Amino acid sequence: MSIPRPQPKARRSSAYSNWSGYAALGYYRDLPAGFSIYLEPSLAFSRYDEALPAIGIRRSDRTLSGQVTLLNRHIVLSRFTPRLSYTFTKQDSNMALYRFTRSRIEIGLATNF
Repeated sequence: MSIPRPQPKARRSSAYSNWSGYAALGYYRDLPAGFSIYLEPSLAFSRYDEALPAIGIRRSDRTLSGQVTLLNRHIVLSRFTPRLSYTFTKQDSNMALYRFTRSRIEIGLATNF
């Protein structure tokens, strides 16, 4: 009979540990003809604790994002209202590998509880 040995804990590299902050501001408005709009700009920062060993640079990112959501309360599908969202994101980084610009469109359903 053998006694199982405890497995060593996985070590987490400080190069992947980071401090991050996030701020966003949302604005909702009812429009004519049953439409509603929601706007949300946001800003995020990430500062990594140590340099990546393979690259030798300590990573630092800044992400700007803006979201617009539109729905029409007059369109109801079994208690749900369709919504359309567009999100634009631009991430700047001191490492080119982590820089990007992205646009995303989402179609979803919303409801009130």
